[in-house]
Amino acid sequence: MEYGDRVKSNTTDKAGQAAYAGDQSKGAVEVAERCIAKMRSNDRVSDGLGIAIESSGPGRIVLSMTVAEAMLNAYDICHGGYIFTLADTAFAYAASARNNVAVGLNCHIDYVRPAKQGDRLYAHSEVTYAGKTTGVTLVRVIDQEGRQIAELHGRYYNLGQALLDENETGGGGRGEPS
Repeated sequence: MEYGDRVKSNTTDKAGQAAYAGDQSKGAVEVAERCIAKMRSNDRVSDGLGIAIESSGPGRIVLSMTVAEAMLNAYDICHGGYIFTLADTAFAYAASARNNVAVGLNCHIDYVRPAKQGDRLYAHSEVTYAGKTTGVTLVRVIDQEGRQIAELHGRYYNLGQALLDENETGGGGRGEPS
């Protein structure tokens, strides 16, 4: 099973809350692409670090970054702050890819193994729960060999604002087909 394949349909947890499965309709995918493009157009941090978009969709994204010499700490391994920045960026993009302005409430990251200069890191992020005001996102950072580098768990707050206006969504609002 691939990393992003775990949540396929709406389910109910023990508390009776609907778990997020994600709308993968054509309209929702197009809105997600527009949301991510809009966020990326003003993302100076990602530009500066060479973070690239590998794939995306409603409530999910894969970003990548190559570990440069300037990212190394005193031990000649990638400073955890750069790994966190990659994971946090993926968290933000996935949380807002359903046309909602979402901001982080908290994050927890576990570093599993070090990354070295020249490694290509991939941050696979998916929303695992999307409520009306809050959501949960899981980000798994792996290297070019598929080895896990870190895992970030984040909770976000939905500000109740659309990221895109009606002209930018094609009239489809928050991911509904137009």
